[in-house]
Amino acid sequence: MFKASVTRTQGMTIRPLTPDICLVHRNWRMVGDTDRDGTPRATPREGIITWIVRRDGSKWLIDAAHNTNIAPGIVGQEHRKPMSRS
Repeated sequence: MFKASVTRTQGMTIRPLTPDICLVHRNWRMVGDTDRDGTPRATPREGIITWIVRRDGSKWLIDAAHNTNIAPGIVGQEHRKPMSRS
């Protein structure tokens, strides 16, 4: 389904919970994927992934993640966040 797909970040918010833990919401858009039967998708897929990230020395590691598609007409553009840092 995804071997020819390309995903791009559309927006992101980062909210520190502690100096070493952040909540990240990343809006994404995917093109080039197919339906389960191999049929190319008619419209790009959009979604949001939520990460809990933790600092480990000089690196940030993802401790937990949840990814979901955004259903057209349910979550409008007004609710999607541009790139920012809180």
